[in-house]
Amino acid sequence: MFRFWFIKDYIQQLQPTEPQKGIAALLEAHVIQRTDLQPSIINGLEELEKSRVLQQTASYCEQIIKESASTPFNLFSVREKAFWQISSKLDEFLAMEDCVHKENEISQTP
Repeated sequence: MFRFWFIKDYIQQLQPTEPQKGIAALLEAHVIQRTDLQPSIINGLEELEKSRVLQQTASYCEQIIKESASTPFNLFSVREKAFWQISSKLDEFLAMEDCVHKENEISQTP
């Protein structure tokens, strides 16, 4: 509960004291909820540690960093890939034009 000292200080400074009760109740509910959740969080972290998922992820990230550091950045290649990714999505989006409400066509209807 020591992490919430600043909230307790704030509560004591409130004038009038009526908001103090509401904020204190919310703080207490938060502390209880956090206390109840803490064991399941610890268990989940311990399971991750036992399964070595975190270590494998860290190792994989280190490998990617090493590979990217040794590979020169090719701006043209990145732009070309971005163009094709964006173009295909844009084409799919524009193909849906018939599904869009066309306000001007409604006003032209006899």
